[in-house]
Amino acid sequence: MQRIDAGYLYELGDAIRCVRSFRLRDVPAYEIWQPLANCRQKLSGFLQTSIYANSLRPIVHHTANGFITSIDNLTHRIVSGSLETVTSSDQIEVQQAYERFEPILGAELSSHVFFHVQPQGVYDVLALVEQGSQLFPQSVHWKAPDAVRDIEEGAKALAFELWSAAAFHFHRANEAVLRRYYESIYGSGKRPKICTMGTMLQKMSADKMGDDQILVALQSITKFHRNPNIHPGDFIEDSEQAFSLVAALRAAMGYMLDNLPLTDEVAALIDQDEADSDAPPLIHQA
Repeated sequence: MQRIDAGYLYELGDAIRCVRSFRLRDVPAYEIWQPLANCRQKLSGFLQTSIYANSLRPIVHHTANGFITSIDNLTHRIVSGSLETVTSSDQIEVQQAYERFEPILGAELSSHVFFHVQPQGVYDVLALVEQGSQLFPQSVHWKAPDAVRDIEEGAKALAFELWSAAAFHFHRANEAVLRRYYESIYGSGKRPKICTMGTMLQKMSADKMGDDQILVALQSITKFHRNPNIHPGDFIEDSEQAFSLVAALRAAMGYMLDNLPLTDEVAALIDQDEADSDAPPLIHQA
């Protein structure tokens, strides 16, 4: 997946079409040289270094290189001082190369697939795609880091209206946090042999272990927000259902994260940072 800058294509088209404003008339050399140089620069970048470069058909490269060569020939004459006024006759090579290239470029870009993605409720598309983990408490990064990737993938799915895919990832993230919470109660390595949300909840409820608020939140998820990916024929149908699920999971995960200690790895890093710090010790006042 690659983000597309529509403004880049707009600027490219504007630079290429500059030659149309000069045809059929004589132009002072200083007036035409800069637009031609800009056109060449933009077109060369498009062909060689842009995200489109490797997907363009050979005919596009061939006609574009012919257009660039014609621009080079004319600008060389201008720079060498042999042209003070560029007549319509001097422009023939450039104008003909442009007429060959421009419709081929237009057809090529029309064959590329682009989608316009609408904002999802109050969520900005770019934020969902690039900063999806901010949907959930930031403590997940250092208390349950194995949940972060699923949160980010779920946020991308929300951005592209893949509601059931989003549910899949967010349920996985919630279960990753639940496993950490379960181990904080029972100890490391004490998960059920068949470790699912249902088996962990059943065990905690039977043993009366865990915070009541957390258990109620998790039980409501199992009752009202079944994971559609494990039930053939069930789907998250629209954004309303998807964001209701996000709200329920965020509440449950937030409660669990509040009750979770830091992971050993993060705690060790914090201890190391404090040991390496040159700051004076804190003075506690009564």
